[in-house]
Amino acid sequence: LELTKMYAALTGDRPPFVDAEDAAINLAMRLEDKNCLIVLDDVWNVHDAEPFLRGGGSCARVVTTRQLDVLTELRAARVLVDEMTGPESVQLLLGAFQSTPANLEPVRALARRLGEWPLLLRLAASQLRSRTERGDSTAGALSFVNRALDKRGAVAFDRASPAARHDAVATTVGVSLELLKSADRRRCIELSIFANDRAVPVTAVRALWGLDDFETEALLGELDAAALLNFDLKTASLRMHDVCRAFLGSLLEDAGAVHRRLIENGWPDPYALPDPYAWRWYSWHVAMSGGKDKLRPLLFDHEWMDRKQRATEIHALVHDYDLLGTDAAGRVVQDTLRLSSAALSRFPEQLPTQLTARLPPGRFPEVDAILS
Repeated sequence: LELTKMYAALTGDRPPFVDAEDAAINLAMRLEDKNCLIVLDDVWNVHDAEPFLRGGGSCARVVTTRQLDVLTELRAARVLVDEMTGPESVQLLLGAFQSTPANLEPVRALARRLGEWPLLLRLAASQLRSRTERGDSTAGALSFVNRALDKRGAVAFDRASPAARHDAVATTVGVSLELLKSADRRRCIELSIFANDRAVPVTAVRALWGLDDFETEALLGELDAAALLNFDLKTASLRMHDVCRAFLGSLLEDAGAVHRRLIENGWPDPYALPDPYAWRWYSWHVAMSGGKDKLRPLLFDHEWMDRKQRATEIHALVHDYDLLGTDAAGRVVQDTLRLSSAALSRFPEQLPTQLTARLPPGRFPEVDAILS
């Protein structure tokens, strides 16, 4: 999928392929006259990186990885990016103040307490900034953050322990939430229903919250300032760190009801969804709402199937059938779409032809209905 996205970005065309080997060859050809920096982020297996390394003699590649053997196999020059240092952590916290405090030891102590971890430091810095902008002194703001951490239990933690770091993030996120009004705190927690590591359009958030454009953007700006998410005005979308999302999700009492509200308020007509995000994630949100009975008829409706694959791409439709679990008829349709994916990726208008040629008649009434 990443290869096809890169192809589309370079050429402006719809990817004419699905096979990874064909994609790698095509990409290498397209890179021959390019002068690009290609970043392969968080590579765990050298085979995942190899398709991006062909051709492009004038291109440079940067690979980030936590696996030393990946760099060894790639014969890449190693540049060690170490954890944040104490002085760097202090500088991040100092950015919250208008002027540098005379006594830096309380700032150093807070940085050590937060394990010099960037996400935690950014969250804490947002609280320090909020306090000082409201008239608190530097010492008072530091005291407040430490008292809040004491109250929520993160007196100290082992930076090497993922579980402890998760607890510390939860504590610090909790401090940020306490500064919000009750209704805004609830709205922030509700954002945890969106899928991990995805840019969520403001239109979906507005529908979920039931606010107008101005109110939605104002609250998202406030949450961004509190370091609870990243709000990008240019793309009119937001992203949330997966650890923050996990903690907020643990505070959500009835996630299914929130998913249902998003569907009912924002996407009431599944045949007229407003944007690519809605088309790609509608099925998932329906399933998370406990509405598989509502989703199943759509996945056997030729008209809806066709609209989805045109609004996204064929693989997005193929993956929807995983939400039906062990549904035998669903597996038959999914296998048929997967076998047809190479053709449909290039010629989506061939969906009727592919289904007619490949679906087995007489086994399932839902399949027979599609054929009819």
